[in-house]
Amino acid sequence: MIKSSFDKLLLSKNERLGIYCLLLIFVGFIFLPYKFSQSDDLENLESKNRTIEPFLQDSIEINLESSKISPTEPIDKSSPMNASDMLFNFDPNTLTKTTANQLGIPPHVFKRIKNYLNTGAKFKTPQQFEKIYGLTPDLYKKLLPYIQINDVKPSPPEPIVTKSKKITPIELNTCTNSDLLPLPGIGSGLSTRIIKYRDLLGGFYETSQLKEVYGISDSLYQEIRDLVFTNRQTQKLVLSEMSFSEMQKHPYIGFKIAKLISAYLKQHPQASNQEILKNLPVLGNELNKNMIHYLDCK
Repeated sequence: MIKSSFDKLLLSKNERLGIYCLLLIFVGFIFLPYKFSQSDDLENLESKNRTIEPFLQDSIEINLESSKISPTEPIDKSSPMNASDMLFNFDPNTLTKTTANQLGIPPHVFKRIKNYLNTGAKFKTPQQFEKIYGLTPDLYKKLLPYIQINDVKPSPPEPIVTKSKKITPIELNTCTNSDLLPLPGIGSGLSTRIIKYRDLLGGFYETSQLKEVYGISDSLYQEIRDLVFTNRQTQKLVLSEMSFSEMQKHPYIGFKIAKLISAYLKQHPQASNQEILKNLPVLGNELNKNMIHYLDCK
């Protein structure tokens, strides 16, 4: 078969691979010089920096010498002010936020000064100003020569309230709520509890029973014991005539003993107080000893 002229233009596989290799080599020759020239530029830049660095150091030293500042001299950044000529006389009792800022007093220290003044207190001596929390000793030493406190008038002493009215001793079994109010330490709430407890008992037999009222401590009782008394006229109780509810409400009987008495009275409805106490010996141990002053044992 005779090949056409078109077939002569086609390349074989080996010929194509050869062309690809030539193209890669050609591209490599183009980019390699650029890569090497870039690394050379970096080396040149570093060498230039090393060359310029001594000149920069010399320039810094020259500038420091011209400004009369030693390059090794430490700079105190903690100092609240840079020059003593910024200070001026001031009264801490009339210190304002602007004045405090000019004197180098930190805002949090000025806030504590204002809180102290808002309580009504005044600085009478510079030593009191030194005690403000947060005021450093260095700052206080710098401000001390400029502290000028005007004369502070001492506040008048608080008047002492005394009871000029003499209290007449109060009889506990006939008094009212308002009669108890003049007693020291007795308010409306406590006087109401005293009257309520007296009514539950059937009257006070002795003044020491006040200590059984909620809110009256031993110290309070000692304070009022000489201002009260009792006529010892208590209400005499007949247990057989009392209901279970009435008995359990009495402070010296309570639920447990009231239940025992009610059970006995169901079998002996007409029993006297003496019979109930005799036939229920448990009452002798559990019944409050003060209860005998409230029972009719005739």
